Amino acid sequence: MTRVDGAGEACLLTTRPLNENCIVRRTAAATLAYALVFTFGFFVMFYFASAPKRFSDGTEAIGVSGNDSFYHIKMAAMLPEVGLVDTFPWLQFSYFREAGPHGGDFVSHHYGFHCLLLPFVKLSEWLTGEPLSAGRWAVCTFFGLNVMLFFAILRAARVPWTWIWLLLFMLLPFQFFMRHAYVRAIGPSLICMLLLVLCVIRRRPWLVFVVAAISNHVYLGAIMYTPVIIASFALACVIDHGAWESFGKKFPWKIVLFAFVGWLLGAVTYPYFWGMFEFLRMQVFGTGLAPDIEVGREWKPYEGVWWFATTLAGPLLLTFAAAAILRMRLGPRLNADEMFLLLLNVLRVPVAGNARRFVEYWPAFALLSAGLMARHVIPLLMALGASPSESTMDSEGTAVDRAVDRYWIVGMFLAAAAIVGQGAFALLKNADKWKLVDAWPLAIAGGALLALVALFGAASNVASWRIRVGGAGARSVFCLASLAFLANFGFQTNNWPAIRDGSRLRFDLPEVRRMMAFLKADSKPGDVVFTTDWDDFPLFFYHNSYDYYVVGLDPKFTHARRPDLWERYVKLTRGQAPTKISLKRTDDEGRVFTDDIQVAVSDIRDQFRSQYVITDSDHTGLAGQLSRQKDLAELVYPGTDYAKYRNAPYLVFR
Repeated sequence: MTRVDGAGEACLLTTRPLNENCIVRRTAAATLAYALVFTFGFFVMFYFASAPKRFSDGTEAIGVSGNDSFYHIKMAAMLPEVGLVDTFPWLQFSYFREAGPHGGDFVSHHYGFHCLLLPFVKLSEWLTGEPLSAGRWAVCTFFGLNVMLFFAILRAARVPWTWIWLLLFMLLPFQFFMRHAYVRAIGPSLICMLLLVLCVIRRRPWLVFVVAAISNHVYLGAIMYTPVIIASFALACVIDHGAWESFGKKFPWKIVLFAFVGWLLGAVTYPYFWGMFEFLRMQVFGTGLAPDIEVGREWKPYEGVWWFATTLAGPLLLTFAAAAILRMRLGPRLNADEMFLLLLNVLRVPVAGNARRFVEYWPAFALLSAGLMARHVIPLLMALGASPSESTMDSEGTAVDRAVDRYWIVGMFLAAAAIVGQGAFALLKNADKWKLVDAWPLAIAGGALLALVALFGAASNVASWRIRVGGAGARSVFCLASLAFLANFGFQTNNWPAIRDGSRLRFDLPEVRRMMAFLKADSKPGDVVFTTDWDDFPLFFYHNSYDYYVVGLDPKFTHARRPDLWERYVKLTRGQAPTKISLKRTDDEGRVFTDDIQVAVSDIRDQFRSQYVITDSDHTGLAGQLSRQKDLAELVYPGTDYAKYRNAPYLVFR
């Protein structure tokens, strides 16, 4: 007869099957634990993504973070109407692939993400009359699921003190949280990665097959990251001592085979299969790893290694280094799962250093790797100075205290109280502006969370509150670790207001809406609009899909096919026309030629076939040139007098 203290009341195990009540209690406790962790993650992101923006007309709204968020919300909203398009007329000079017998020149590498957004869009349209809030609700949901999966992997790997690792999760680099606030496929793609890791650790080949297949549809980047994850696991199994001695018997052939078949099925069933490899080659190498033109900032490396290692990722690297050093000092040897997470971490570090956008993935795997390496070290440290009965190893070889649920329950309660307290303050401060989509969800869900935590912690048949940790050595180690943790936690929390502010809506939406309302009323369907920033397209497309635009989403989509056109665009938007540019080209025999091309302001009409031009306050040079060429363009918004309106946020020329 064995006594097991877990998430439920102590259950007595015999050779007979588990008591049904015990199973129900433990299942209910586990379900509630996952629900609490999801809620915690949801409201953490809700805090970061809900900073209001005050507009020039005195109104205020929350909005969404980033530029591309508007594109993804719009594409999701258009799905029921246009379906999966193989041409994209809204960008007249952006080329995603060569058009051919298997479809047009468009590849939507986010179509699965747009399908996931669609329910949020419909809910937002029903509650608010417009789809913009859907993006914020979606990123909060995806982030909550990611935190829950992080928690699930820790539990599957039997990592002790999961509440500590949940708090350490809050010490991840601030740019990790900022990027997850964008309405992009970042959250769903990390969900697929963590799901795949969880299924691998649990040795569930059929689930690995399903996740590998679905991942390719959720985000096309899975074509590359799924093989990396499975290859890392296979290599870890080869390195593992047992698998090396009896390779044929212990190597997880089924996991690897099912993952490959699932990956292959997901690839060949992808709606844009015939163009996806061409698209990925241009996106990964043309924009990401070896760009030959100026690209978005997210594809650039971090400028200072010291800043990256201390300010950005200091607490994370400190945690990982401590876990690695203690594990090497105290043992035992890393098993296949621990080596698997270590390889994933090591492989992602140079990728994150080369392109800062990948900070959205690497930190989660680094912390998971630290957790798995520390899972055998923590019990050894806590057993210092304890009596033999308190440090007895269990059947799995680890002195895991199964009653530590009480600690993370208390931690979750305090975190929830802080979040709800902030929400309650906002409610009282803005009592005259209560709306269903603003503070009420925070108050209702937060109050329910507090009630559930209190109920969970107070029920004697759910958690054991018997204190087991003892001994001066254990207390000393615990106190020192707590001081180090609190110091890092305090340092990181200073970044939270900056994360919230950095995730704030950047645009003056009322001004954009007035301009786009005028443009739609003045133009004909399909008129081409020349914009002065390629990354303005998502915002304008969201508010006006009635008209078409010249370039957007990624400059390489234009430069790869029409380098002459892209160089014209750069000179025109900088107000440097008329001028001459030199372009190198290579013929079929490999000979290199240089062509001289004249650039004139009239290229907007002659080369880009544009009927309208939108300039902003950052491109006054082009606006001034257009105002002087009366035979080419006339100012039509916000008025016709350029001298009067030259400093307006947006000018529209026709």
